[in-house]
Amino acid sequence: MMSSKPKRLERVFWVVLLVAILVHLAVYLLVAYPAMPEMVPIHWSVGDAAGEWSPKWVTIITAALPLPILLLVFLVPRIDPKGRNFDHFRSVYLGVSAAIPLVTAAISWTMPFIALGVMPADRTFVTTLILLCAAMLMIAFGNYLPRVRPNYMLGVQTPWTLASEATWRRTHRFAGPVFMTAGVAMLVVIPFSAIAPTVSFWIAMSALFAAIVIVCAYSYVAWRREGR
Repeated sequence: MMSSKPKRLERVFWVVLLVAILVHLAVYLLVAYPAMPEMVPIHWSVGDAAGEWSPKWVTIITAALPLPILLLVFLVPRIDPKGRNFDHFRSVYLGVSAAIPLVTAAISWTMPFIALGVMPADRTFVTTLILLCAAMLMIAFGNYLPRVRPNYMLGVQTPWTLASEATWRRTHRFAGPVFMTAGVAMLVVIPFSAIAPTVSFWIAMSALFAAIVIVCAYSYVAWRREGR
């Protein structure tokens, strides 16, 4: 059980995070949205510039998305059957709870910035931005994975990690360096995105896919080693 002081600090954390998201949404609606053209880019293919355009009201959905995400991450420890385990990695979970809605809010500004000419809409910039975000998320994810205790919402969720706490621990200790390595591989690829954006993108995605497959396979092997 947490003492009263950590509980108060956590309440402050959630209030500050909510206020930050509300400020983001207010600025988006009052400043960015009125200045945007009626049609904005919403999709970029790997090898081309912006390929799909949509009415600007669609961007409100993306801008508002951090609010339901914030509600979800707030509720997760309270509805997870293994919610008590969150007390053992609460600082990690609070970091994730802040990062996901804030990163989503930041990404939502990409469309108005490109539509207003603040950001370039060329394929190199978009590919680099995607790879950079993915790489940083992978490195952060890998760094914190070993500290995550068994739960049904966060971490490597396979039938074998959920069936055995020992398998969960081994898998997450193994998965941390694997995902961090994949993230570093993505960073290495970024400088080449200006030369070959399509190839760079798929090399980076291959690193991500390989990390997922390797970790899932390891969870099964670790489970089998328990004599199952």
